[in-house]
Amino acid sequence: MDLDKEIERWYRLHDIYTPDDIDLDRIAQVLGVDVREWPGHTVSFYRRRIILLRTGLSEIERREVLAHELAHFVLHCGGQAEAALALAAKQEWQAERAARKILIPLFMLRESLRDFSGSNVVASLSWLYRVSSRLVLRRLEDVRWIAIRIRQGTKFMIGLVAIEGLQMVVDAIVGILT
Repeated sequence: MDLDKEIERWYRLHDIYTPDDIDLDRIAQVLGVDVREWPGHTVSFYRRRIILLRTGLSEIERREVLAHELAHFVLHCGGQAEAALALAAKQEWQAERAARKILIPLFMLRESLRDFSGSNVVASLSWLYRVSSRLVLRRLEDVRWIAIRIRQGTKFMIGLVAIEGLQMVVDAIVGILT
């Protein structure tokens, strides 16, 4: 299963086309998951389809934690309490990666990168998607994006290109220079 394509298909089916459309509470509602806040640590009850989020999270923290918990609902059956330690670790890794894809879908990221130029791409994407810079950097790593810094006089330019072959990198460098 190509999760990026599945997220794009699901988002388009539910009229989610821009970063502002990514309303995780609405997504949870469509998935039949009840999201509540409480004073304890974040916990999910998969059979009851409830996520209890720790109160006091910032907007960015709340989005990232909720996306992670929703990823568990989408990807995994049941909770981790019964899972072996190795399986639980794998599920955590999968949920973290899926959360980044939920928060910064590839089809939107491609569009966003066309709009940004200069050296502040990570901060711009962080602001646009309402996520941490750390999450943006990890998402860019997920899709194997690299920053190419080219010195032109005293100015530095940063371009982001997907590594799918040497020709794309060469084309990107030419595009940055022209």
